[in-house]
Amino acid sequence: TEQYDETAQAPYYFSPDGGSFVTMDNQRSLTKKVEWIQNGGYRGAFWWELHCDLRLADEDERHNKHPLIDHVTRMLDQRVEQ
Repeated sequence: TEQYDETAQAPYYFSPDGGSFVTMDNQRSLTKKVEWIQNGGYRGAFWWELHCDLRLADEDERHNKHPLIDHVTRMLDQRVEQ
């Protein structure tokens, strides 16, 4: 079950037995990071890896989807357009 640390602005998960802890970004945490980038006047973002951020295109789609990368790109593109 996802939980969210409001201070860190990051989601985290414990395994059902409580023995494993995982944290990762989601659209909510990435929104906060992009807002920080934009409010600080920075010109972009990068990351080392967004493992498993891929959804293969359906038959009627031309391109694969990257939900998290696409979310960040849309937010940054909106800022450029303004």
